[in-house]
Amino acid sequence: MTSAISLFSPVEADLHLLAENLKQLVGARHPILYAAAEHLWVEAESG
Repeated sequence: MTSAISLFSPVEADLHLLAENLKQLVGARHPILYAAAEHLWVEAESG
């Protein structure tokens, strides 16, 4: 079975850029949603 890490390796940089752009877009309009998204992304990246 192919692991998720190897599956997303070719597009890892693009996914990171997409995540950052989404956080900025949400944060610009909804600071509380931005804080929640930031918490979720940091938690997902670390664990």
